[in-house]
Amino acid sequence: LGKPQQADRHRSAKGAALQRRKRRAGDRQGHSASVRRADQYADAGLGSRGSEADRAVRWAGVHRRPRSRGLLASAAALMVQVLLPARLLQEVAACAVLGAALGVVRAFLPVRGRAVFVPDVLLSGNQKKIGEWRLEQSVQRTKERRPDLYARYAELQDCKNWMMRQKLLHIDMIELINRGRARIVYRDADELLLRDMISGIYFHTRMADAPQMDGEPSNMQTGDLETNANRPDVLQNRNATDWKLPRELGEDERIECIVLHQRDMVPLMEKYFHLETDMECLQAVYTRREKLPVRGLYGPDGRGENGFSIHVLTEEFIPFVTEHYSEIGTEEYVTDRIRHGAVYGAFYDEKIVGFIANHEEGSIGMLYVLPEYRKRHVAMALETYCMNLAIERSEIPYGQIVLGNKPSISLQEKMGICFAKGTIVWMGRAEYTKEVTN
Repeated sequence: LGKPQQADRHRSAKGAALQRRKRRAGDRQGHSASVRRADQYADAGLGSRGSEADRAVRWAGVHRRPRSRGLLASAAALMVQVLLPARLLQEVAACAVLGAALGVVRAFLPVRGRAVFVPDVLLSGNQKKIGEWRLEQSVQRTKERRPDLYARYAELQDCKNWMMRQKLLHIDMIELINRGRARIVYRDADELLLRDMISGIYFHTRMADAPQMDGEPSNMQTGDLETNANRPDVLQNRNATDWKLPRELGEDERIECIVLHQRDMVPLMEKYFHLETDMECLQAVYTRREKLPVRGLYGPDGRGENGFSIHVLTEEFIPFVTEHYSEIGTEEYVTDRIRHGAVYGAFYDEKIVGFIANHEEGSIGMLYVLPEYRKRHVAMALETYCMNLAIERSEIPYGQIVLGNKPSISLQEKMGICFAKGTIVWMGRAEYTKEVTN
């Protein structure tokens, strides 16, 4: 509890001196060991105390700690040997080989326990090329595993290429194939009949003129879009008795509704299938890949100025749509379209002022705006909204305008929509109510 005694202080000083002597002895032993290791490196040809390795150690300033000098000397000796000019080219070549190997390894990723090559297209970020690559791989796998499905796919692709010669006129049939909904009912060298597997509507086209019925003159006149069908320049008349379609059509194929792409086929359909003409339309196609501009119409969320907005209609709006569009559609069809989320409405402060829809066979139509809200770009906003949604789905937007609908034709021209050079004709049975055109 008091000051330490003199003897205790003496013992403490003596112990500290002993510890200092031991540390000095250890330093001398470590120095001797480092010298011995340097001699061993010299005997092995890796340098000596007076070699480049020893000078490199002294240059680094580590000579103040003899204990670690041997380890640094050995490491420096190895470094000097590696970097000698005689081996520099070998090291560069080795690094190049290693870099190439790492590049190859980077192109392989482990998938289910095995290495799978990853093409550059998947790392490019180009969504279009990535989609094309995936389709190509899917087609190749189908060809290897399901040759029966591939045969049908290849036949549909041949039909698509055949119709691409008149793309705008046949855009409805081409999109039917692109969307995986088409089935070939009949096909020969210059005639094609498809069926939409969802809606049940038939689509017919020919690359030559229609067979002529007895006593009927050939329709060869030319005119504007509303009076001239799109047909080849050189046509050869044939007798209706040579028409193979009625004989080749299966008994289970009952045509209730059909779309004709040549007006000359109307008399034959009336005679052999007892169909009636419903309406004649122009094909309107948006051919660009980028979306339509929405500036001044609505924002990214479908809302615009003065309380304007566009969103999907619910079942509570079925009476409104049926009331204002009853001339071409029944309530059952309108209900079906709304339940499928295919009808979009325009609103001003929660009041519906117009609507547009995607028809069952894939076209855009049912466009209507209340009279008091016209000339406010509501129709343009609705059609832009619907077409941009189709582009997001990688589809080609198209619609069908009834002949004589000049306001709608004018709207399409303002929006940059292209028209086919011919017309299409919707036909159906007398008891079959037309539900899917505008």
